[in-house]
Amino acid sequence: MMRLWRRRPRIHVEVEPYALRSFLRNPAVPPYEDWLPAGIAGRIRLPGYPHPFVMARRMYGDDELGPDAYRLMLPEHELRYGDGEDEWMVSMPESSCQPGPEGSLVDVVTTALDVRWDASPEAWEEARAWFVRQSDRSWERLTRWERLSFGSISGRQRKGSVAFFDVGPFEEPFA
Repeated sequence: MMRLWRRRPRIHVEVEPYALRSFLRNPAVPPYEDWLPAGIAGRIRLPGYPHPFVMARRMYGDDELGPDAYRLMLPEHELRYGDGEDEWMVSMPESSCQPGPEGSLVDVVTTALDVRWDASPEAWEEARAWFVRQSDRSWERLTRWERLSFGSISGRQRKGSVAFFDVGPFEEPFA
């Protein structure tokens, strides 16, 4: 016996396309080739901003990010850089330097927080030490169970998310 199925009428859905957004390259960001092997550190100069540093850690690129990939270490869990509800980023976003006038996340952060980047080993060590102190303070606030849980997830003891950045300025990019 053959059953005939009624065809459902097509539902026409109109979807608004995302507005194309472009962030222009910020001239305050040094070229990727001038960064230290580990990355680059920046001092935040935005008046009234409660944290002093941001870092960009080089990473080996993949098919999606390409060879100039990096991971940003932001001083807060969430950074809002505009009035729109989609104008924010999490504390460790990954991006890569884009060719041409298009910028990347490091350009957004530089513009939003008025960052002065410094490719010196001293600047890297100063920013790294600040992030390690912040991480230690956060670690001390965790309960014993949270510490064990985080340690099992990250594979590191006494290190929070700063573990990727707790390296010397001449360390290789991370994978």
